[in-house]
Amino acid sequence: MYVAWRKVFAGDVRDMVVSTSRDGGGTFAPEVRVADDGWQLRGCPDSGPALVQSGGRLYIAWLTEGREHLSRIQLSWSDDQGGAFPRSRRGLLR
Repeated sequence: MYVAWRKVFAGDVRDMVVSTSRDGGGTFAPEVRVADDGWQLRGCPDSGPALVQSGGRLYIAWLTEGREHLSRIQLSWSDDQGGAFPRSRRGLLR
C-alpha cells in the first residue's frame, strides 16, 4: 500500500513524498522525497499527487510551480516499491 502527499519542508517548500506499507496499512515506512521542486508557498495548494502501480513500477504525477514559477506536471517512478525515485520528467501545462 502506498500513500503520497505534499509535505511542508523548511522555508515553506512543498514537495511530494511517498510512504509504503507492507502490512496492509498497519505500519508505514518513513516517507521518501520524490523530487526537490523547490515550490515555496505559504499555504496549501489544492493539488495532490496521483499514484499508479503497473507491474513492478510505481508511478507518481503531480502539479508544481517550483523554482521556475511555471505550472507544470512532473512524473517520476520507483522500481523498488517506493524506496527511491531516481528520475523525474516534466512538462509545461498549456
